[in-house]
Amino acid sequence: MDGWVSPRLHIRFDMSGESLQLYRPNGKAFATYLEISKQLEQTQKELELVRQKKELDRKLELAHQEKQRLKELLLAAGINPDKLIELGKMLPEDERQARSLIK
Repeated sequence: MDGWVSPRLHIRFDMSGESLQLYRPNGKAFATYLEISKQLEQTQKELELVRQKKELDRKLELAHQEKQRLKELLLAAGINPDKLIELGKMLPEDERQARSLIK
C-alpha cells in the first residue's frame, strides 16, 4: 500500500514514516488529527477573545450612553457638570472657593 494512489480520488498513501500519511492530488499532505485539534483550539481561543472584545465594547457604549443621560439630567436641573468635575478635584480646605463656584 506504500505509495499507492487511489484511481478515483487520486490520493496517495505513504507508509515510509512512522505512521500512514495521506497526500492530496496536488501533493500536499492532509492535516493529522493532532494538527486539526490544535487549529480548532487556537480558533476557539481567538473566537473567545473576539467575544470578550465585543462584550467590552458593548459595556463601554452603555457606559457612554449612561454618562450622556446623567449629564443631560444635570443640565436640565441647572447644574453644570464641568463645574462639578472642578469641585471634585478640590481639596476639603478649598471649601470656600468651591462654594463660590456653585453660585
